[in-house]
Amino acid sequence: MKKILKVFAYLLGAVILLLVCALAFLQLGFPRVDSPQKLTIEYTPERIERGAYLANHVAVCMDCHSKRIFPNFLAHRLREL
Repeated sequence: MKKILKVFAYLLGAVILLLVCALAFLQLGFPRVDSPQKLTIEYTPERIERGAYLANHVAVCMDCHSKRIFPNFLAHRLREL
């Protein structure tokens, strides 16, 4: 019985040590940053058009961050070959 309690105490100590190390990593490993600034912008047609241009043609964000219709995508890819 003493051996089981001893093993249990070691396991409990290891778990507590692991939790302490994890909390220390979270506190010391990540930088402290201020909360973000409150920004407001005007939603003008020119800005929306510019954003659409940037997202679709310059940075090509919409290729990954939009729903893709795979039959259209595959047909386009096959036409390129």
